[in-house]
Amino acid sequence: MNFLIRSFFLLLFGTVTTIFLYAQDNNSKTYTITSLEQKIPLILDSVSIPGISVALINMDKLVWSKGFGVSNKETGIKVTEQTIFPAASLGKPVFAYAVLKMVDKGKVHLDSTITSSVPLDYLEEKFFKGKLADQDIRLITPRMILSHSSGLPNWRNSNEPIKTLFKPGDKYSYSGEGYFLLQLLIEYIMKEPIEKVMQDYVFKPLAMDNSTYLFKNIARFTSTYGNDGKVVSIQTDETANVAHTFKTNATDYARFIIAILKGKGLRTNTFKDMLSPQVATDICGVGKVSWALGFAIQHTPQGDAFFQWGKSPNASAYIIGFKESKNAIVYFTNIANQGLRIGEKMLQGIHSTKYILYSVKNPLILGLPIMRQKFFDLVYSVAGNRVRTSLSHSHGLILCILQVPSNE
Repeated sequence: MNFLIRSFFLLLFGTVTTIFLYAQDNNSKTYTITSLEQKIPLILDSVSIPGISVALINMDKLVWSKGFGVSNKETGIKVTEQTIFPAASLGKPVFAYAVLKMVDKGKVHLDSTITSSVPLDYLEEKFFKGKLADQDIRLITPRMILSHSSGLPNWRNSNEPIKTLFKPGDKYSYSGEGYFLLQLLIEYIMKEPIEKVMQDYVFKPLAMDNSTYLFKNIARFTSTYGNDGKVVSIQTDETANVAHTFKTNATDYARFIIAILKGKGLRTNTFKDMLSPQVATDICGVGKVSWALGFAIQHTPQGDAFFQWGKSPNASAYIIGFKESKNAIVYFTNIANQGLRIGEKMLQGIHSTKYILYSVKNPLILGLPIMRQKFFDLVYSVAGNRVRTSLSHSHGLILCILQVPSNE
């Protein structure tokens, strides 16, 4: 079995050693998926996740997709492959892909400033909600926005004019506001609402029939729950916002990831740019994680991994893929934060068994979000190696498994 799927199984199940199969034959693959299907309900129960939609991609092919648990705790309606979930920030890379397709068509220029492409009065009405209060905003380009280096805050204080946190382009800082600003540019250029643009550029070409930035397909949309497990009312009339209103399921999103792994729909150089580091971050330490155009890029001994978390008051989700091996995993849950806590199973599993993520000397640096509002280190032995697990904060927490000196 390939490296990514082994890693994902460890991530989810930790101490379940029977699923670490290294053979490539179909019987082994079937056995592993059977084990996965048996264990996921236990994992859901352990962290009180009502429902989950999961998909695995192997060598740029969808090899398995399934729903587990319930979409409504009161009625007991089961999650199916067709159940639609809130996806929050997992909509950002999808939007980035659409923007890059427009770059290839000459409709958008990555390094032209937003304010030189859109009338200022349009932005003052739609984005600034008043006069421009910070001249540095004039420096912001689509490239900076897609790589989270625009300098804009994640979300503004509604009572104050929006301002940059630093000179645009200087460094990384996660920003939903930046993505919404770029959405306004796209809507102005295309003379269409963003939902129509996304349908034309991404959803229809990739047969993502269950994906939208609006509220549709009410009958198949899961109920959602907050941290306390209580139902969260769904805002059916919300305005499309590419930074956080995305809705989809694992099967649909897998189609998007397969397109990314194949470079489908993009010119060769554009595809290369999409998954190439644009700005360094301090996540996991210097030189470990960069942000590309839409996805974060984590530099590992097995090659670069691309990833994105999703979290909102009523949902949590995660995607990680490997460009070289063309493998990926994506999952969506219908509860706030708890879906991201699945990552703790990985930490527990490494700590309590002699298994490591893969059979090479250096442990993997793997990005996945852990919902804790603090920093900590845990140092322990894994198969004779010393490993530090560090959690670092950036609007979602990233689990970093790092090799450290044996005498530390």
